[in-house]
Amino acid sequence: MAQGTFYLYFKSKEQVLLRLRGEVLTTYLAAFRAASAGDGPADERLLAGLDRLGREMKRLHPLLRVFRAASSGAETQRVRLEGREALAAPLTDLIAAGQADG
Repeated sequence: MAQGTFYLYFKSKEQVLLRLRGEVLTTYLAAFRAASAGDGPADERLLAGLDRLGREMKRLHPLLRVFRAASSGAETQRVRLEGREALAAPLTDLIAAGQADG
């Protein structure tokens, strides 16, 4: 793809990185939710979700290294916090389900 064509879709490198980061977070959330879905005990579903999330993080580690190299320290920290917040919701739901189950 020619550089000019590329910039028809993205105005800057920062826009590309932002889009890719969003895709990675979506992948993480989907992997966790898929692995932790079902009717089994909440603690088993939580462990399955965390295991799958860890495997996705390992698989995408080279891309995450590119993100860190291309971003400032403040930007990297902001993205980490946003990711943690997004991942906290399904984790919190499963923990609450486990507490309700006893």
